[in-house]
Amino acid sequence: MGRARMLGLEFKSAYCKDMRFSAALTPITPASITDRGERAGFWATELMALHELDVKRTQFINPVTSIFLITYRKHGEPVLGFWRAFVEGRGTKDEAGYDAVEGLAQWAPARQAGRMGQRHVAEENPRRGPRRRGGLAEGA
Repeated sequence: MGRARMLGLEFKSAYCKDMRFSAALTPITPASITDRGERAGFWATELMALHELDVKRTQFINPVTSIFLITYRKHGEPVLGFWRAFVEGRGTKDEAGYDAVEGLAQWAPARQAGRMGQRHVAEENPRRGPRRRGGLAEGA
């Protein structure tokens, strides 16, 4: 919180106040910016827009947060209608399929569950052999 405040970012939403967006900044920020506070400063305008949406961590997993920041930087205020609909769960699904809001709402938890499942499989699949770290099998 101290770094955000130093940058003039006064967050009240729990998601932003706790800087839960921090990991989402790393892959979308220039590699030359390595400090967490500087990353937040680089995305300050977008983070304030995110804060105003009062998002929930369950919806805004890191990739979704990154997508929000990029789309807001590129298109500004016009994207907030989409993101408000996402936060409020106003996507639709009918016989033709999902709209974009519902598509993202369905993708995010599926991605999260898939990542968890991939870790589980990688750690416990006997056909894959022992897990490797740093090029050496564990226990070697």
